[in-house]
Amino acid sequence: MTTAIASASRRWIRASEGLTPRRVGLAAAAVNLVYLIARLAVAAHGDIGALVVAGSNFVTGSQVPVHLPVVAGSGYDGQFYFRIAMAPFNFAPHALGVTLDGAFRLQRIGYPLVAWLLSFGSAHLLLYVLPLVNLAALAGLGWILARFAVASGKHPFFGLLTALYPGYAFSLGRDLTEPLAAFTLVLGLYLLERRRYLFSALSLSATVLTRETGTLVVMAIGISWLYGWLRQRGEGSQGGIFLAAAVPTVVFAAWQAVVRSQAGHFVLAGFAESNLGFPFGQMVTSVLDRLASPLETANLLWFLQLVGLCLVVVTSLVVLGRSRAPLWIKFGLVATLALMVSLAGGEWTGNADLRSLDQLWLLGWLILYRAPRLDLARWSPIAVVWLVSAAQLVLFI
Repeated sequence: MTTAIASASRRWIRASEGLTPRRVGLAAAAVNLVYLIARLAVAAHGDIGALVVAGSNFVTGSQVPVHLPVVAGSGYDGQFYFRIAMAPFNFAPHALGVTLDGAFRLQRIGYPLVAWLLSFGSAHLLLYVLPLVNLAALAGLGWILARFAVASGKHPFFGLLTALYPGYAFSLGRDLTEPLAAFTLVLGLYLLERRRYLFSALSLSATVLTRETGTLVVMAIGISWLYGWLRQRGEGSQGGIFLAAAVPTVVFAAWQAVVRSQAGHFVLAGFAESNLGFPFGQMVTSVLDRLASPLETANLLWFLQLVGLCLVVVTSLVVLGRSRAPLWIKFGLVATLALMVSLAGGEWTGNADLRSLDQLWLLGWLILYRAPRLDLARWSPIAVVWLVSAAQLVLFI
């Protein structure tokens, strides 16, 4: 079957010689739009508010300013970003019918703030704006990844292949933060290589305000700057790289201070304490637990997604020394890998399409783009993982 898919991929590649990064972005938008419409029609029964996945444990429907379907139980994370987007500067634990499950949600202000601005503060418009922001982010992600690929001498279709991470389908279908964080991260790295340092710093600032894991890449940029500065003994032009690391760091620290002033404690420290454990501990436990569990679709899909992610990460580590990727991407991959294998929370135990591990996927691909050889036909079948994941999400809210 894999040989047949690879053969079909080769035929498609020959037929797509005119593919450009812009067309890749449009293709990413079209693919995700079809998926989003299908999920809305089938799983959400035509109700856009169902994508929020509001749960009765945290949402009181009668107090929400707009009609919101409320399911029994805990719901999902999109309900908290919906709440923040309705009033991004209201730090109360309970407001507008929604109770936050922790103050750490407030540090992820980027996605809700963008949605709030585009919806002009209207809760009714917000239900549509939240998924549209993510749809636009995934289109932009495909476009900028294709530009990365072309600049590295690779086929632009790699941009679409990378943008089709299974976790992004999960995030798009539940109003979550990963698509916007991914787009701003890759855009920031692209601009950094193009020496557009100020715009890179602004894009990376948006990243760290959307997902705190982006600080690992910012830290890697800072380490790269220090390494270059020491090698040149303080001489040479390293100021732009320093700017790209310093500005997001200051922005992140400033917002953490704002959240602390309202929450009474540093939310990042508490969140890290409750979500970090012994390296590989939770990962190995999750694999063993699933192997011992009855054969179910969810477990098979989880293993399929894990295999796809591991293929990218392990291959990128193998070619790390030969890849022409900048040091900050290489350092970023190593730092992100060290964090992700130490996670002790639901990232390994839950069925969330490994969405929280997407930074590994992105950095791994950016390293592979700069590897000496990268056969598109051999890698194309990995898109099947996204297709199977999206098909399941169309059926279940």
